[in-house]
Amino acid sequence: MAITNISLLTLPVELIHLIFDFCDTRSIVLSFRYACKQCYTLVESYDRFSLNFDSNSTTDYATICRTIQPSNIVSINISNHYADRNESPTLLPLFARGQWTRLRSLTYHNDNIDNLEYILQCIKSNCLVSLSIHSTTYQCGKIAALISSVLERFNLGKLYMNSTVDIFRYLQWPTSCTLNHLEIHTCYYSDYVLILNQLCYLKTFVMKNCVMNVSDGDAYSPSNAKLDVGLISLTICECTLPRDSIELLLCETPLLRHFKLVCHRTTFDSIFDGLDWELFIRNNLPALEKFEFFFSYRCKRPDPFHGLSSGIASFQSRFWLEEKHWFVVAANPIKLPEFWLYTRPLSNIDYATSQARYELASINDGYRLIARPIDAISHTDLNVTLTTLELGYSRIGPSGAKYLVDALRNNQTLTTLYLMYNDLESEGVKYITDLLRNNTTLATLGLADNRIKNLGAKYLADALKDNKTLMTLDVKRNGIEVEGVEYLANALKYNTTLTTLDLRSNGIDKRGAKYIADALLKNMTLQTLYLAFNQIGDLGSQYMANALQHNNVTFIICYNSSNS
Repeated sequence: MAITNISLLTLPVELIHLIFDFCDTRSIVLSFRYACKQCYTLVESYDRFSLNFDSNSTTDYATICRTIQPSNIVSINISNHYADRNESPTLLPLFARGQWTRLRSLTYHNDNIDNLEYILQCIKSNCLVSLSIHSTTYQCGKIAALISSVLERFNLGKLYMNSTVDIFRYLQWPTSCTLNHLEIHTCYYSDYVLILNQLCYLKTFVMKNCVMNVSDGDAYSPSNAKLDVGLISLTICECTLPRDSIELLLCETPLLRHFKLVCHRTTFDSIFDGLDWELFIRNNLPALEKFEFFFSYRCKRPDPFHGLSSGIASFQSRFWLEEKHWFVVAANPIKLPEFWLYTRPLSNIDYATSQARYELASINDGYRLIARPIDAISHTDLNVTLTTLELGYSRIGPSGAKYLVDALRNNQTLTTLYLMYNDLESEGVKYITDLLRNNTTLATLGLADNRIKNLGAKYLADALKDNKTLMTLDVKRNGIEVEGVEYLANALKYNTTLTTLDLRSNGIDKRGAKYIADALLKNMTLQTLYLAFNQIGDLGSQYMANALQHNNVTFIICYNSSNS
């Protein structure tokens, strides 16, 4: 079949306009429009422009605003830096031109509420359906009056405002309010109940936090004045409420189908208990279809695998896995003293969730080392390539070493692993050597100060005979004596990749030095050898000197050795 050359301009106009929907206005008007007469005509017939007034747009948008008819603009975003130059010769005259018949969305980042009021007055038709006000002003009464007026004039469907809780003292919700999507910063519990009962069309409610407000001696209880609350989606982004208060909020929304909750705790409380959640949801939220959460607990620096198994256990019931199909992950970030518990998939979490971490999922028993954001769907595009892992002073111990090796078993990117001061002992090193036998990328392994002793050295030696990638091995201060050095020396006779070996501050005497010297007669790969702070003495030093005459080692450090 012949291949026909197709250019952009041969596409239907409707399709080109759909492409414009994903382009910025500056490119459309100042570039594409001037390409040719046909491009000019295509731009002139386009009627879905979005304007973004930012700090760099003054000159360009002066031209753009003279070119585009207000009736062809459907969205405007006014940034803080731009509106600070209120008074700009472009912005306010643009709105004074009138004919705003199709403006559906207005986003305003500024504290100058007078300008916003003027802009809204210029919109004569009932077209606005979305309004976002990002303001830090304390003029709550003025903002509340403006919002009440907007709700009366327009069939507003979506409203965002980041004002403080005080705004709700002044805000009047019209009886005819058509809001179905509301996003706020923080509100009191009483305002929360009022919003649910007065906004009869409200379906989605997003808030940063809620504050429980009752007089002394009053008790919290679900609202008795509850009407037909139709809310189906509730999100609390930075919830500080205790568990019982969260349940109180949810008792007001019996028809809820989606609930998203983000909490950061300093105590390990019942919010981390899957059984408690299961009982509450069964009894109070029968319609709930999707439960997203991210819970973090800040603690002392834990064992990297501490709490993962016990933390996930209550989320492995039939309710979570089979009835609801809600999958939960427990994680310990490598560089943060925290414990995480979260559902997957999970999106739009304003937290450092790209941290490399150990994970244990509710649907399997395997530990994983993950570096991708928790809202990433797959490992491919968003996975961070983990090449260096530093876990010093992490109290891993022998059992933790087993979990670590399980997590790294399929890793194909790690090249450097530091595990100093982790009390691995010989048992932990045995697990690490399993990794050395199968891993094809690890080039540097730091095992200093782990008390591996002679048996641990034997495990390492056995692995070094077959390993083809490790180039640097640090086993200083590990209590390795003559027997252990003999194992390592025998391994050096067969290993062809190791270039640096650090044996400082072990129990190596002149016999150990003899084993190493004999190995160097056969090993032509090792380049740097550290033997300082051992007891090889003058005779041991002579053994090493003799070996150098037949070896490629260029750097042997033996200073401060005993003369015994």
